[in-house]
Amino acid sequence: MKMKKIFLFIFFILAIASAAFATPAAEPINFQISATVPAATGAKIEAFAIATGSSSMSSGLSSKTSVVNIDWSSAVDSLYFGNLLFDSDNKIWIAPKYFAINVSPVGGAGSVNVTIRYTEGSMPPSQKKGLGYKGMVNFIKVVNNKEQAIDGHGWKIFKEISAGEQISKTLLTGGYLRLYVGLLSGQEKDLMSRGGEPFYSTDKPGTYMGTLTISTTTN
Repeated sequence: MKMKKIFLFIFFILAIASAAFATPAAEPINFQISATVPAATGAKIEAFAIATGSSSMSSGLSSKTSVVNIDWSSAVDSLYFGNLLFDSDNKIWIAPKYFAINVSPVGGAGSVNVTIRYTEGSMPPSQKKGLGYKGMVNFIKVVNNKEQAIDGHGWKIFKEISAGEQISKTLLTGGYLRLYVGLLSGQEKDLMSRGGEPFYSTDKPGTYMGTLTISTTTN
């Protein structure tokens, strides 16, 4: 009987002790989770020369929507076509190369607005038409290394973008802009119907100059 009382007494003490050290249920705590992807702060603009290798490649430039085997590691700082080559079959002068220009966002995700403007430069004395009529440019969207046409922005002669060709960043969502820049070869019937023309033997010899200006904005 004495042992039973002692046991009950100890049990009673333990019960009181347990109640003394118990804490009330804690209020729920919310931990907010977030992650921020920074927006693009600017653009990287790089030009690359592409050797045509033959007049047939030059004449097919206006119909190309993709180019393979380009050395994207060797950028150039000018669009110098060099000495033109005479195509005796068609009696015109063609370029031994053309150019690709990549305008890709940097500093974050997203796209940038791009404006491309051509300004006519000098030409030989007595020459009536400069590079504004002889040069052409195409606007391509690149997504995962695949090229896509941009609605409303196809091939144009330089003169047609003298007021500025604007490509909004909404048109480039998920990718970036690539320009193809070349000289007409006489095969671009649509461009020639709008005033474009290749270099003929009747054109004045000498150096023809112009400036292609590419500017970007993020807003």
